[in-house]
Amino acid sequence: MGRKLYIFDFDDTLVSSNAMIKILDPQGEEVRAMTSEEYALSDHPKQITPEEISKGFSEDFSDFDTYPPDGETLPSFNKFMSALAEAPGDVHVLSARSAIKPMQQFLSDSGASGFQTMGVGGSNPSLKSDYVLSLMKDAEPPYTDVEVFEDSQANISAIERAVQSKYPDVNFLSNLVTTHKESLLRKFVRAMLLKEYTRG
Repeated sequence: MGRKLYIFDFDDTLVSSNAMIKILDPQGEEVRAMTSEEYALSDHPKQITPEEISKGFSEDFSDFDTYPPDGETLPSFNKFMSALAEAPGDVHVLSARSAIKPMQQFLSDSGASGFQTMGVGGSNPSLKSDYVLSLMKDAEPPYTDVEVFEDSQANISAIERAVQSKYPDVNFLSNLVTTHKESLLRKFVRAMLLKEYTRG
């Protein structure tokens, strides 16, 4: 019987929320904001440009250091709970977030326990792939399978390349979690209601 390592991303994989990435001008004023779904698309028009960076514009991820605003679990949360039942010590939540306590609290409030949490504090895919390799390096008994749940194809590819180059005999499974239209619709309706409420 083999041993499986489960890796679950947090935002837009396990949880949907109204957290936004903000683009700030050199004075620290917000010029636009994007959802994490939009941020995951490297060619999205709201992305910060090299020209903006050279002028002192920056990205603000502070929404992701807090308990997920209006957070809701997504369908892959059911797979997460099944994995916890099957292999509690080998289920890891691996996020680009820096702060892990809000993630732990949300998942705990949603009925999960027995998972490990890591926030790599950046969106570079190598941060996640390096962490997965560090988990595999000292595993005893060694992992025979790795299964990843992610909304970013770039992260999946980086983890798969790293695992297969270092551990070619390990079975690698990936699940690209796509944007859920119902979730986006709920976000849109909430935003419209909030706009009406603040206007009134």
